[in-house]
Amino acid sequence: MQLARALAIWFHQAFGKQGTAFKAGAFVIPTDPSQQLRELTTQIEQLKAQLQDANGQVENNQQLVALVAREKDTYMALAEQMDMEAKTYEQLALDTEKHLNEERQAFEARLKKLQAEIENKPQQTQQLSGKLQKASAQLSLNEELTRILIDQQLIAAGWETDTEQLTHQKGIRPEKGKNKAIAEWPALGNQVADYVLFAGLTPIAIVEAKRENTNVAGKIPQAERYARSFKPSPMMQSA
Repeated sequence: MQLARALAIWFHQAFGKQGTAFKAGAFVIPTDPSQQLRELTTQIEQLKAQLQDANGQVENNQQLVALVAREKDTYMALAEQMDMEAKTYEQLALDTEKHLNEERQAFEARLKKLQAEIENKPQQTQQLSGKLQKASAQLSLNEELTRILIDQQLIAAGWETDTEQLTHQKGIRPEKGKNKAIAEWPALGNQVADYVLFAGLTPIAIVEAKRENTNVAGKIPQAERYARSFKPSPMMQSA
């Protein structure tokens, strides 16, 4: 959503009347109806990780069993709520789709008209190109947005990852038979590596995410330090 917002701002600055003078307000994260379920899932993963790190019994732990039961009940309640909302808004969705189709046709007609005008007026083409360049110059992805792009690249390469959910702090650990890119892995000096790539229980690489316009070559020693200070857990050593 943040990445889509950044692109929408670029669009307004490139094609809107205000140009690069257009300034968007602060990004407000919408309410997540599944937040309670996510918190329960995080507690379960954290407890599993604590038991694994301590070589404890995961399957028979009473606290874990109770949390899983709560997670199941919360999931069922959320599913019922979503089903009721889906039935309530089904007609609204159909009406909205019809309206969107009408708007899409109008937009396509307008776009064709603009393209014809631009082809016949080279000066307008140059002005538009200048606006695009100015808007693009202001489009700078920070590290958080850069991670979203890296997530997609890692997923496309066959890794299971989510920079917000699959983190060490939330109890995510490597598993046999799974390729995981786990975010925020503890490193030397109370620092964290952006991602550690695990093929099963074996750590094979550390990935650092840096915002655009950062000197990448100058940050390679940071990743090297993290790699040298990496300490396998007892679970990894016994694999």
